[in-house]
Formats: sequence, C-alpha cells, structure tokens
Amino acid sequence: MPRRRTSGWLAGTTLTLGAVGVVAYLLRPRSAQAKALTQSMDFTDWKRAKLTEYYPDLPATASAREKREEGGANARSKLIPVITLDQHRSDPVRYPFATVAADDNLEGRKIKVGFGPRLYLAAYPNDIFRIYDTGGNFRGANKVMSGGNEPFDIAVSYSGLRNKIGDRLTLYKVDWEDVLAFPQRLKRTPNT
Repeated sequence: MPRRRTSGWLAGTTLTLGAVGVVAYLLRPRSAQAKALTQSMDFTDWKRAKLTEYYPDLPATASAREKREEGGANARSKLIPVITLDQHRSDPVRYPFATVAADDNLEGRKIKVGFGPRLYLAAYPNDIFRIYDTGGNFRGANKVMSGGNEPFDIAVSYSGLRNKIGDRLTLYKVDWEDVLAFPQRLKRTPNT
C-alpha cells in the first residue's frame, strides 16, 4: 500500500514543531529534567549506594600513593580508557556514558572485563553510567561497605567535577539486560 504524503506547509510545520519541542526539552534546566525523571521513577526495587569519585587524570604532581589509589587512565584493561562524567556531559555523542568502578561480582553476577552493565543512580537520573572498572575497595575482603550501602566510584575530571559528585548517599539499580561491550571506536590501540 503506498504511503500518503503530506504536502506543503503542513509537513514542514509538523517537523518544525517537533524539532522545537525536542530542543525545548533538551534545553530545560538540568534540575527540572532531573526532577521530572525522578518523580516518574519507581524506586521499589532499588538499593542503597554510597558514591565516591576518582580521577583518571590526576596531575603529575600527585604523590605515588594518590596515583596508586586513583588507578590511572585505564579501566580493568589497558585498552579500555576511563571516561569521566565531565566528558560524558560535555559530549554525550562521543562519550555515551561515564565509567564507574564497582565490585566486579555485583549482586551475585560476575562482570566480564570490557562489558559494562548500565547503572542507574537516583541522584543523577540524566547521566548514563556503565560499570567497566573495579578496585581493591570494591571487592573481596577489602570491600568498603558504609552502613550497608554498595560502594560506587564515579570517574570525574580532577580539574572539573572533583569534590562535586562523591561522598553522597543515593539509590541505585543495575540493568543486567543492558550490558554494553566497550565501544571499539573508544578503545585504545595496543601501542598507545
């Protein structure tokens, strides 16, 4: 059956109004978007989390201890760079998520290297987080649980969002049906 075409100004008006609506929605203040999303969410099966932050771009003047704690610019594989929340917010097309460090055996499921499940954080409903990293404070006998809250470490830029994200209690949910292999276009080559 052939499609019916809309002609003239009506087709253009529909597209223009639709585009204006999308732009208006995207340009709303971030707090208004967060409030709208948060109010529409059902937190029934969400769990408690304690957020901290880490800096993959720690300055060269940092101490050896600080460099060891922060872990560097790569996640669990030298081919997988850490993507900061600053990068994600500044260019979500190029950086479609922010890297999170967490227990690699979370909720009884093993997170494979290079595959990041989607993490929803009630405190940041407009940001996309994926778990690609881990560390000594997040797993095994050294796991640091604060009052029964699951620890998550959000990657942020040292000169940007430092001290603005971490040390926060919130709710979280992991979407085990939404697991993304780290995008090939963002991977480092073996020589870099």
